[in-house]
Amino acid sequence: RVEAGGCTKKQLVLLMEELEAHLVPLACPVVFCHNDLVMRNIIWDADTASATFIDYEYAGPNYQPFDIANHFNEYSGMEKPDFSLYPSVAVQRAWLRSYLAQYCSIPEEEVSSHLVEVWRGWVTKFTLASHLFWGVWAFLQACHSSIDFDYIEYGIARLTEYNSRKQAVFDL
Repeated sequence: RVEAGGCTKKQLVLLMEELEAHLVPLACPVVFCHNDLVMRNIIWDADTASATFIDYEYAGPNYQPFDIANHFNEYSGMEKPDFSLYPSVAVQRAWLRSYLAQYCSIPEEEVSSHLVEVWRGWVTKFTLASHLFWGVWAFLQACHSSIDFDYIEYGIARLTEYNSRKQAVFDL
């Protein structure tokens, strides 16, 4: 099923090398990342207006835009991913403005539109890294996990989305 879905080891290595050639020159910051910011790993406390993150099993150093790109990709869900649920450009800009204000310890109105657009470009490019990572992860889980989930179908879906968006993202 994996090979029929266009995912051979050789093809995956080529995708990784091609993607690396596009991402490394961006020189994005490397920080401690959660690397699995699905909604179920974010707990919002309305009383204190604060978020708590759980499930750090994939956490570690990574390019900072990866966490955001992965979070945006996760809007699609996991059972039957619907990639049309990826946030709109307006939502991305608002989210990034808020994030950058917090990250830079400045009011949102002081975050320049230029900075938001630079980060939006980075995040858009790292959506491909997220798709590739979780696609390969799913194939490995299909071999090792005892959870009743069609990891092969999920991996193929992630890599199909990668391939459908790749050229537009590379052209940015």
